[in-house]
Amino acid sequence: MTNDASKAGGDVMVTGVILAAGLGSRMSPFDRTYPKALMPAVDRPLVVHQLEQMRDAGIRRVLLVVRGGALKDWLGDGSAWGLRLEYVAQDEPLGIAHALWVTRSHVQTPIVVMLGDVYCTIRDFRSAVERLRSDNAAAVLLSKQEPSVEAMRKNFSISATDAGRVVKVVEKPLRPESDIKGCGVYLFKPVIFDVLAHTPRSLLRNEYELTDAIQQLIDEGHAVWHLQNVGVDVNLTVPRDIVELNVNLLKEAGQERYISPAAEVAATVYVVDSTICAGAKLTGHGTLTRCVVLADTHVELQGNYAGSIFAPGLAVHC
Repeated sequence: MTNDASKAGGDVMVTGVILAAGLGSRMSPFDRTYPKALMPAVDRPLVVHQLEQMRDAGIRRVLLVVRGGALKDWLGDGSAWGLRLEYVAQDEPLGIAHALWVTRSHVQTPIVVMLGDVYCTIRDFRSAVERLRSDNAAAVLLSKQEPSVEAMRKNFSISATDAGRVVKVVEKPLRPESDIKGCGVYLFKPVIFDVLAHTPRSLLRNEYELTDAIQQLIDEGHAVWHLQNVGVDVNLTVPRDIVELNVNLLKEAGQERYISPAAEVAATVYVVDSTICAGAKLTGHGTLTRCVVLADTHVELQGNYAGSIFAPGLAVHC
């Protein structure tokens, strides 16, 4: 057990937590080789975006909940990003709340929790940390207004007062009661672990759901707030989500394409709304539109491709 933590705003100590132990079975065929947290978000892996967001919010210590050693092999001790990274194993896939529960002996501070398969563009992250500093805040949920009912059904809905105090959260609602969507970034005071200790498995998926624990916080009288400060958000669930993430980030940045300086692209290959990772080599003749080429992948084009992901020995058309 360690008492070391990170300062983020005033004298409040805050630790980052990234939950990245999911099986990713719906990401087949990439689930066998590529952890979702290491999938490209334009010029760097998704998890690196998250680490940088935490660092820029003032956090210096981050726990990663993992299964296997791929993330540790890739990220190391975190010094490359000015962070101290520690790894905690979740040996059984028992849900997000359980993944957070396994960190309980490693942290006694307020925490910022991110899901390792969710990308969010967060506006003014420090303001969320400052909100958590309030004596009247057990948790802060980052959110956005979501007009798509389909998108709401894939996440969780938030019902709140006009002042932003949350009164109800519902995991994957069939009939959302609001258009405020939770976006997979949570800030908690340590009381969350007291609640997790008696959070039962859900009827929905027979897992320990974090939204159930949040609702218990609310029902027990703790103040839970939400802040609508999320722009682009994409949950990496199936392969096409990798394409959606990269296209959205390119659009947000005003870029037509991203080609790594360590990639080779023949003059007869045209790249539009696509991400080409380091070590990739594109030869032949044709156009890639809304595509992602993973690291160290050779693609011999013979025509035009759209909405596809290429990896060594793999071509998945989404």
